[in-house]
Formats: sequence, C-alpha cells, structure tokens
Amino acid sequence: MADPDTPEVRSPVPGTDAHGDPEHGTDAHGTPQSSNPANVVSARRISFDAALADLPRHFAADGDLVMSHVMATLSAMFPDGEDFFVRSVRRYRERVTDPALKRQVAGFIGQEAMHGREHRALNARLAELGYPTTRYERFTRWGLTLRERVAPPMSNLAVTAALEHFTATLAELLLGKQWQVRSGWLIAGQVEWQHCHEDC
Repeated sequence: MADPDTPEVRSPVPGTDAHGDPEHGTDAHGTPQSSNPANVVSARRISFDAALADLPRHFAADGDLVMSHVMATLSAMFPDGEDFFVRSVRRYRERVTDPALKRQVAGFIGQEAMHGREHRALNARLAELGYPTTRYERFTRWGLTLRERVAPPMSNLAVTAALEHFTATLAELLLGKQWQVRSGWLIAGQVEWQHCHEDC
C-alpha cells in the first residue's frame, strides 16, 4: 500500500518518465522506436568482381539494348544515393534511444557502405562497356548535394525511407524473375533485396 503522505509520481504523458522525457526506447507518445525489434540488419561482406569480369555489354534478358541502358542508368544513381541515405540517417542517429533500433541503424549504415562499394564496381565495369555511368553519377551527386543544402534534414530522411522502399520493390521485381536479366543486374538486385527483407 502506498504511503498517503508521499505523493505518487506519475508520468505527465503516457510513454514519458516523471520529468516528461520519453521513456528509454520510445518516442514521446510511448511508441517503441523500432517497429520490428527482432529484425537484424547486417552488413555482409560481398564482392561480385568475378561476375563483373564476364558482364556483356547488353546484359539485360535476350541482350535487350533499351533495358540494358535503363538498368545501367539506375545503377549509376545508387552509389551517391546510398551515401545520401547514410548522411540522412546519421543526422538523427543520436536521437535514437531504443537499443534494437540503434543496432538496426548501425547495420543499415554498414550495409549501405558495402552496397555503395559494389555499385561503384558495377558502374566502373558498365563505363568500360561504354555506358555513361560516370556522367550520371556526377549528376546524381550534384542533385543530392543541392537537395541537402535547401531541404530540411527531416525531409531528406523521409526521402531516404521512400527511396529505400522503391529500390527494395524494384529488387523484389528483379529477383522475383518478373524481369529476366543476366547476372550483372542481378548483382545490383541482390544488394538491394537485402533492404526488402532486412530493413522494411
């Protein structure tokens, strides 16, 4: 039984402590920060150098010229896009109090660094094959740098979440064999597929 002379300390808002601060691992409304605490986001060491050596110029299914160019253009946007994702997430990393979400954020950052490295290797090979990936990478870098100068950080984080879902959906289509492609693009798809099954 509580002592009647001692006032009961109550949280002023559900999900906050007696001082009004969010409880450990929750937001100001008491909602856990991680929607899936059991989800493990790991940065796997991957390398597709051997597969890239044999990548043909028209690597899409049946040597499709147009689809090969579409996929090379998409690939050219990924490395700087992933660097942008990491910067957007890092900006809010210190606000994360949920231990599970902290681990997921660290895994996401490591995973994006690994993916960026592999996409750069793919883009270098595509450039050797005559695709203008270097030019598209520069344009992507310029656009994202401009965005970071003019857009609020929360907007960049929202764009990161949206684009992660987009690339995961694209990878799901690729790996679900709705698009039949040769090994080069499946390399990129395997990298993004991890997001679909680990991050989303």
